[in-house]
Amino acid sequence: MKDHFIGLILIISISFPNHILSQQMTDSISMGTISPFHKRAYAFSGSVSYSSTSYPKDEQTLKSFTMSPTFLYFTSKKFAIGGQVTYSSFRYQNKYSDSQTNILGVGPQFRLYFFDAEPLIFCTIGIFMTNTSNKSGDYKYEGPTHSYGVVSLGIDVFIDSNLSLEPFVEYRKTILESSISTNAMTFGISFVAFNF
Repeated sequence: MKDHFIGLILIISISFPNHILSQQMTDSISMGTISPFHKRAYAFSGSVSYSSTSYPKDEQTLKSFTMSPTFLYFTSKKFAIGGQVTYSSFRYQNKYSDSQTNILGVGPQFRLYFFDAEPLIFCTIGIFMTNTSNKSGDYKYEGPTHSYGVVSLGIDVFIDSNLSLEPFVEYRKTILESSISTNAMTFGISFVAFNF
């Protein structure tokens, strides 16, 4: 019998809309005449995902949960600094064992917009460190595990005066404690709530 795969991924954007822009600024953004960002503006975004994979033949299951909020604060018109916190939990079960792994990643992010008006193209750079706790039977481990760097390019497409869609492409390089590195390329889209 072939292994069966069951998967569910749920993405929930975390948005904190605040006061609405004045009609004049809203019209200016829609016409692409000014940038919606200025000093002391800030933005929130985030995601939540859950997946479950089962292998009935081997009586194995793998479940994972991840949440990742992000915050940005504009120190100038086109430049923002901030941070991201990522929490992931993995549980692996079979008829012989049950293991649980939790990973917490924290790091700064820096974002630069290339233009003052639409298209609002940006580049984001982030550097993150992770701490892992693992428990499997009598075995327990907790400590730093790996670090990774992220470079992404994207564009803000405003669907409301304070809410933007951000299509992006991301390159990630991960360095493990054993000095083994991995490379990954991701294409995606996120929701971001701005307070101007």
